[in-house]
Amino acid sequence: SLNDLVDAILADPGSVAFAGGSAVGGFDHLKPLMVLKEAGFTDITKIKYIGVDGGADAITQTVGGFTQAMTGDMSEVVSFLANGDIRVIAVLTDERVPGFEDIPTATEQGYPVVAVNWRGLYTPKGASDASYKKWTEALRKVGASAEWKEAMMANGLAPFNKVGGDFQSYVDGVIGEVRAMSTELGVMK
Repeated sequence: SLNDLVDAILADPGSVAFAGGSAVGGFDHLKPLMVLKEAGFTDITKIKYIGVDGGADAITQTVGGFTQAMTGDMSEVVSFLANGDIRVIAVLTDERVPGFEDIPTATEQGYPVVAVNWRGLYTPKGASDASYKKWTEALRKVGASAEWKEAMMANGLAPFNKVGGDFQSYVDGVIGEVRAMSTELGVMK
């Protein structure tokens, strides 16, 4: 369970190595650190992380027994999960991922962390209010459509449709948290 993993790290930080598809300081590295910070862990530089070239290499490290855990995207592990090669112990989403309702969120397990790989669409700074409204409404419509929900479920993607001010607030918060952790890790000054 996520609690077992966190307890093992708290007892002996060097006992667990994570593989992830981003470099040191990248989002795959930061996600388990966010969970550990919620557990009261303070020296994130003690966590072993092996950054490899993408999620396929990261999952191979864990399935092969070279690391004890993998951090990445649900879409990268769907086939390994279906084959029984891995066990997903938490998703870092607001709610359970459709089609994978048996996997609890980190928040449900006592670690209120939402850390999703998001993509954004932006308008130029000087875009008119009418243009901005047109695009935000179009994105809300796509996000609510049955076709989008079907595509998300087929690909192991979690619902995450923040638009306008909600999206900007989320991005501002993530930037602040990533900046602080990156400074602490020494990958940013």
